[in-house]
Amino acid sequence: MPRLRSLAFLVICLLLSLLYLAIQYHSHHSPVSSPPKITIIAIWNPKKNPQAYLPNFLASAKANAQVDFLFIVVDKDNVGCDVPIPPGAPNIKAVCLSVEEYLNLHVDFLCNHWACGIDDKTVVLNTLHERYPKDFVCIDIPNLP
Repeated sequence: MPRLRSLAFLVICLLLSLLYLAIQYHSHHSPVSSPPKITIIAIWNPKKNPQAYLPNFLASAKANAQVDFLFIVVDKDNVGCDVPIPPGAPNIKAVCLSVEEYLNLHVDFLCNHWACGIDDKTVVLNTLHERYPKDFVCIDIPNLP
């Protein structure tokens, strides 16, 4: 009987050792999960006088590696798309679009979804041109005091 207890004790020790080794292996070889990145897409209309907050906002985005920031700049006033992206900010990208490019991208997206014909594309583009003055990218919202 003492031999059976000794054998049982050795088997239990062996199983616990294997369990310990498996846990150690798994903890060192499994990837550490990290929270998913956040993607921010902002459509911006540059003004002749750039907003003072923009460099600070972009510096904040640069400092947060969990944020990918896509800045879509629609140059409605033809002032250019000089976005002050801080140097060394791989998580910030800027795309400069003319108003015509901006509207055509909308037409392409909508017509791909709706399977438009050539005539339909023209109607959609004309409708977007008519409604563009009411688009928030186009509207000059006055600065609040």
